[in-house]
Amino acid sequence: MLEHSTLNYFLAFLLSLSMLTWSGCEESRIKKLHRAAEQGDMDAQWSLGIAYFYGNDLPEDKEEAIKWFRKAAEQGNAEMQYFVASCYFF
Repeated sequence: MLEHSTLNYFLAFLLSLSMLTWSGCEESRIKKLHRAAEQGDMDAQWSLGIAYFYGNDLPEDKEEAIKWFRKAAEQGNAEMQYFVASCYFF
């Protein structure tokens, strides 16, 4: 099982990757991210969860973050399923 600090480094790394994916002004980027996540894009759901988890370009909201992580996990990605489960242990 990942240690809490290892998990935070992993999330920060994923956040940096997701930030490179979306371009344009912040409001436009977030709107595109929300739209893609609502349409079922697993990567967008994950990125939106990261943004809420750390409060990047959105208010920090752990419950909203877990909601989007769970939507991504429900699509069958084992790593995301593990991450959602680990959120309840920390």
